[in-house]
Amino acid sequence: MKEISLTLFTYQIFNKQNIAESVFDSLSENGFLFTKMGVTEPLKVSYSREEAISLWCSETEGCYDIELEKMVGKAGNFMAKSPKSLFMGSQWWHCPNKKS
Repeated sequence: MKEISLTLFTYQIFNKQNIAESVFDSLSENGFLFTKMGVTEPLKVSYSREEAISLWCSETEGCYDIELEKMVGKAGNFMAKSPKSLFMGSQWWHCPNKKS
């Protein structure tokens, strides 16, 4: 099986709508089509561009800070797959008092 890996490093907030639109448009234009998506396995949500953008932009509590004894910042992820053994996974986090 062939594998393509892409790593993006950015100082921008990653879960913005314009970034999601650009990623999903580029994937579609290059023939990468997904059927299921979600944020946890098993992926049960039927793929649509609009729902993919919504999931990409969603966020939860970020990192646990031992000194503060609570969650700080934000984090998010997105997964999608196709019947042709194509899988996509994306994770991001923003921990304001830690290096990410």
